[in-house]
Amino acid sequence: IQGVSKDITDRAGDSYVSECKNRGQLAPGEIFTATAGKLSNCQAIINVCPPLYSNDKDLPNALETLKNGIKNILRAATYNGYTSLAIPFISAGNYGIPPKEAIETIIDELIGQFVGGFNSRIALRTIYLCEIDQTKIELAKEKFKSLLDPNLQKPEEPEYKFQLMEDYDLAQNRQLSTAFSNKLDSVKISFPSTRTPGTHVLDVKNLTMTRKSTNKVSKLKRQDDGWYENDVQMPLGVSELIDLKRQQAQVFELFLNEYLVNFKSMQQQQLETGFVRPIRKEELVKKNVKPKKSAVEGLKSQKFDANKSASYLASIEYEGFSKEKIAIVKKGIVEALESLKATKKIMIPKNASDETLKYLVNEIQKHELEFEGKLEPGSTIMLTGLAHHTIKFENYFKILKTAEAEDSKLPVHWAPMTSQFLLAELQSTDKEWKEVSQKFSQTMGNAQIVSIKRIQNSKFWRDYIREKEDLSKNHKKNGQSGEIKEEMLWHGTRSLNPQVIYEDNEESFHLVYANDGMWGRGLYFAVNAKYSDDYAYSTPQKTKLFMLARVMVGDTVVLASNSSLRKPPLRPSQQSFWYDSVKGNTNGSDVYILYQMRRAYPEYLIEYK
Repeated sequence: IQGVSKDITDRAGDSYVSECKNRGQLAPGEIFTATAGKLSNCQAIINVCPPLYSNDKDLPNALETLKNGIKNILRAATYNGYTSLAIPFISAGNYGIPPKEAIETIIDELIGQFVGGFNSRIALRTIYLCEIDQTKIELAKEKFKSLLDPNLQKPEEPEYKFQLMEDYDLAQNRQLSTAFSNKLDSVKISFPSTRTPGTHVLDVKNLTMTRKSTNKVSKLKRQDDGWYENDVQMPLGVSELIDLKRQQAQVFELFLNEYLVNFKSMQQQQLETGFVRPIRKEELVKKNVKPKKSAVEGLKSQKFDANKSASYLASIEYEGFSKEKIAIVKKGIVEALESLKATKKIMIPKNASDETLKYLVNEIQKHELEFEGKLEPGSTIMLTGLAHHTIKFENYFKILKTAEAEDSKLPVHWAPMTSQFLLAELQSTDKEWKEVSQKFSQTMGNAQIVSIKRIQNSKFWRDYIREKEDLSKNHKKNGQSGEIKEEMLWHGTRSLNPQVIYEDNEESFHLVYANDGMWGRGLYFAVNAKYSDDYAYSTPQKTKLFMLARVMVGDTVVLASNSSLRKPPLRPSQQSFWYDSVKGNTNGSDVYILYQMRRAYPEYLIEYK
């Protein structure tokens, strides 16, 4: 990682890095809220995966993904009650999106969600836009000027369109048109490194880079400050992209050509090879665009200047509404909220723990609810507040009451538990230890078991049993037997500590940790322990960890490898009745793939060497 990401990572420290590694990869537009580590002036760090962009055809989808990323950031800030937020201009350059389009999209989305979408639950009051690149700051200032002044016309589009074999992309054409209008003789241009097809093939396993047009091979090296080609440091954006791409594949393409466009000879020259191609320009007809009124009615400028002591700094502040409008809005909100209030009678279960009562107190304070009665197990209270909040409590305690009855469904051989989770170490004389050890030894040769621990997570077990019951009902509904086939199968977690899976408060085997494999994106479980040994987690003590899981394979279908799979296929002559799992064979072992959560329970944790 480089740039802002590296600066944040260095300052936040190891705990932040570890938290991000445990979370794994994000999809474009997806976010992950992490603790701030050593950044004492921050409450949290919201990580977002930016969209990748290769050419103008991708632009609408890339901008839509960028909008979703901004929405998700604001939702996370709202959910956590943050009052201020600092956002850089995400994707404005390094990830290929033309800076002007990226910056305008970010500002439009922030204003639409933050000002136009105002509601009383939002604690967020200040957003800082962070940038040190003066060109991008000017683009942001132009955008704000167009919003602040309804009669201000937008900057005119390029006066000329340049073509090679086809039109240049928007960003390059804008650069060429500006340079030509300013009577420059030539200008250097480059394209997004994500442009397809690429010009170079990178092999990060063998640390080589091959130019496709000449087959010239360069040596790659990863240093603390980025990637190097033949000992020459590569641009920051390229280094960041290589780090991102190598998480997905060891061999991939990037577009790294740079060109010099000469306006006198009307030629484009590839800088490394010297190859020259002619270009042509087309003068565009200017359109008379009538000024449009700003879409943001209440937006007004409070301060709009640059810091004279540092040319790369600028400060922009704005207000959403006047005081009079704020008073009207507040009155309307209060009246609307009063009409939405409801009172619910809540029964606190007798088995409610101290943690449950603490949660209840925190939630009452968080949502500013009124209550009558005593907050203690077995008592009844009256809650008054917004209907969706009071219903939330009602449902929560219904679940607790159900859980009280379901505790009898926990395996009888489990050790007594005083909380949701317990890791019980087995002795070598135990029947369970011998059964797991025997299954382990079938394919693990001389590997030595250090310990076997039974994973007791009451929530995960109840989730598993409920899912099994639902699956059984679905089978019966479709004329099948209600018996659901289960298998004890191995599962490795690679660089993810299995503790993240078996101690999670919500889900065990979560699809967010799934990668695209031979049978698509799913949860993979192996018959042979030796197969999962290749995916085992390595500990600092030089031992390995993997799990033995109870898996609902149900009715499975054997398929050849198909990386596009996202769920099992439909059964023959069925329109809405799918197989329960997919089965395949690879590296000497049968494997089962699940595409739905809660159909596997992590039963044992095995440490070995």
